Amino acid sequence: MRRWKGIRAAVLVAVLALTLTPLTADACVNSWGMTAVRGDGQVALAWDQLPEGHSAKVIRSIYGWPSDPTFGDTADGARCWVNEPDTVVYRGTDGSVVDTTVVNGRTYWYTLFVRNDATGEYLAEKSEVVATPGTLDTVARPKLGTTYVRKGYRFKVMATVTKHTCDTKTQWVLEKKVGTSWVYARSATYTQREGTTYFAAYVTAPTTGPYRVRVRQYGVGEPRVSSAGQGFWSHR
Repeated sequence: MRRWKGIRAAVLVAVLALTLTPLTADACVNSWGMTAVRGDGQVALAWDQLPEGHSAKVIRSIYGWPSDPTFGDTADGARCWVNEPDTVVYRGTDGSVVDTTVVNGRTYWYTLFVRNDATGEYLAEKSEVVATPGTLDTVARPKLGTTYVRKGYRFKVMATVTKHTCDTKTQWVLEKKVGTSWVYARSATYTQREGTTYFAAYVTAPTTGPYRVRVRQYGVGEPRVSSAGQGFWSHR
């Protein structure tokens, strides 16, 4: 009985650990350092130099990262998949490609597979990125859980943002008004989970006085986009 209670306690601890661990890490596997820079009607992909005698193959999907490196290798396979959402967008030995067959606002998953040209076999290492093409976003003014907060107390900052690539980061920036100028106070940067469009974080004001919060978003190859500031007052 004592042993069974010990096992149950261990299982409960493991379940709680899984439940309470924040899921903020990227899901991307990126052995070849592939990057995705979104643009208007295009996604620019680039990756590290491959080993001698190897070639790259990039497959795109609209339903998650492609996992079959042999997709499209034969005519029969290509015909079998003609109605599926996967597309081979590049084969060769270059280190980059620009995919111009995309639609703005739609999310695409890309997988880079590497082939040993001497044996015809694909390596286990691969790279995965996700990108949503389109023109640069505007970030809406964030919503605050309060506009009048006690010094040192936490309050919630909420914003609607879209994660466009594996490297897209979201950041809140706290600024304090000193005289007629807004001066940087503190900030925190977050990596959202894939596919999320909602951002929430907790902020504290270190001193009393007028403050404002901005929400920023940026990714590799993209300029930082910042919202208008949302003001609040910190008191004793």
